Amino acid sequence: MKDRYLKYLLVAPAVLVVFATAVVPLIDSLQLSLRSWKLSRSNEPGPYVGFENYEWALFEAPDMWNAVWVTSMYTVATVALTALLALALAMLLVRGGRLRVTVQTLLILPFAMSPALVGVSFRFMFNPEFGLFDAFFGLLFPPLAQIAWLSKPHLAFAVCVLADVWG
Repeated sequence: MKDRYLKYLLVAPAVLVVFATAVVPLIDSLQLSLRSWKLSRSNEPGPYVGFENYEWALFEAPDMWNAVWVTSMYTVATVALTALLALALAMLLVRGGRLRVTVQTLLILPFAMSPALVGVSFRFMFNPEFGLFDAFFGLLFPPLAQIAWLSKPHLAFAVCVLADVWG
């Protein structure tokens, strides 16, 4: 196989996935929008009405333009705030900046906190009084219920290994 065709072969699965998950539903939605259909009355779409639904939405629907206005304001506000926040972070991270080390530490903090949060979550789940695993073991494996998993070193080690694999 020649190199000029290899790139198309390699990108074909991604194109098929995008087509199947984005383009096909978009075309289906467009077809449904050209039909008369009241979901509260029928499970099947009604007859084709062409662009009557669009004419009604643009010229007769009472809340259409208010929805457009609110959506537009929300979009402008979120895009502007996101851009400003990204610019502020970039300015704080510029080489030689005063707060660079502090900002880098704050940005890495979620990665450091994740294992701690997994540990706390497992501590609650293995609680013998109200934990999820105690209830699970009580239903499926009654002899394993009411065991204080985290109070015995060898059991606590097993729980830690499980938490590390899971989290």
